[in-house]
Amino acid sequence: MPPTARRRCTPPPWRRPRKSRACTAPASRPMNGSVEPSPVPMETTSLNGIASPASDTTALTNAASRTLDRDDFLLMLVTQLQNQDPLNPLQGHEFAAQLAQFSSVEQLTNINEAIKGSQEANNLLAQSINSGVAAGLIGKEIDALGNELGWIGEPVRLGFELPRAAASVEVQILDDTGKTVRTFDLGKEAGGLIDLTWDGTDGNGNVQPNGRYTFEVTAVDASGEAIGIDNTYTRGTVDRISFSSEGIRLWIDDLPVSMSSVLTVRNPS
Repeated sequence: MPPTARRRCTPPPWRRPRKSRACTAPASRPMNGSVEPSPVPMETTSLNGIASPASDTTALTNAASRTLDRDDFLLMLVTQLQNQDPLNPLQGHEFAAQLAQFSSVEQLTNINEAIKGSQEANNLLAQSINSGVAAGLIGKEIDALGNELGWIGEPVRLGFELPRAAASVEVQILDDTGKTVRTFDLGKEAGGLIDLTWDGTDGNGNVQPNGRYTFEVTAVDASGEAIGIDNTYTRGTVDRISFSSEGIRLWIDDLPVSMSSVLTVRNPS
């Protein structure tokens, strides 16, 4: 008896599956008859052959944005080898390139440490030299930039540099409140370095209390135009030195001055 032809049955339109609905393949059935569940899809990203969950992307980005040292780089390289995709392992030339990067990082780290050590050694050497120089200034007479004065009962010497000839020069001594306690009218001056001594008294001959004072210089030329003063300085004998976080200080007439402000050094006259 001939086989009966099978007729393909086409379902009516309302029974046909929609095109947008994905067909799910039947689960594979192993030989023991049990059904294995379909694997759950997991979104992954890869970096140089490393497969990792997408949630780790932020952590990798943050790690890459940090400044990496030698240990961090080596840890990342080992982690990369341990977690690389077995279907797309790291190639030999890629591994060699990363080893070269590691070598460069190590060399830069060593250079940086050597530079830091050299800088520290230079700083210590500079401090030692400055300390020796400062100690050698005790008993020397110096001119130090500034307009501060220290009055402790001994005549105070001060000076300034006049850039050109002046028709009138005036020097005012002021106390710590800004009040003028003494005025010197020097008249005409040819220019250059002008020295002056204050005996610690006011215009009436009254001795002023010990403390810190300042001085101001006013100069005009023959046409009445003001002349700018280049430098003002105080002169005295260094009686001690001190060390602080601000550096080395030389003391003259109970007034501290910095090493960088010293203009001249001479033996006391």
